[in-house]
Amino acid sequence: MATETGLSSPDVSVPFGGNWRLGFVSGFFGGIGFGAVVSVVDPALLRVTIPAIYGVGPPGDVILGWVVHVMHAAVLGIAFAAVVGLTGRSGASAREQIGEALLFSLAVWLVLAAIALPLWIAVASPRSLPVPYISNTMLAGHLAYGMVMGTIYYAFDAPAEPPGRAEH
Repeated sequence: MATETGLSSPDVSVPFGGNWRLGFVSGFFGGIGFGAVVSVVDPALLRVTIPAIYGVGPPGDVILGWVVHVMHAAVLGIAFAAVVGLTGRSGASAREQIGEALLFSLAVWLVLAAIALPLWIAVASPRSLPVPYISNTMLAGHLAYGMVMGTIYYAFDAPAEPPGRAEH
């Protein structure tokens, strides 16, 4: 039979040791946390700015802004899962994983929001922003993203080896 070759297929849910499916889900919910903060502080960000960044939809479409933003956040969650795997923090303590997610979200804020965003806007529109673009709203949103993403990732990330079980 073709299925009895003895070869096993790689587990694609665990690239670099991190669980990408969990990264996607935790990033998705982290994006909702970001959106909740931004919706209260600066609703135009999700309604106008985010759709404009991606060049989709009419300005003012808040649903499209949410969809685009949350999908972007979910993809970044996969990148976070890779970081967890590469740093060997799968199954780490809440403090370590949530801390790592907060550091990851700060890096995303710095690279994507403070540097890449104003450069992209300068290329794609007649508007301009200073480089770096330091926005307290974006910083607060990214910290909320990291907190929610890290908490969910930690809650569902199985330790590499159950505590108290040593290999013989």
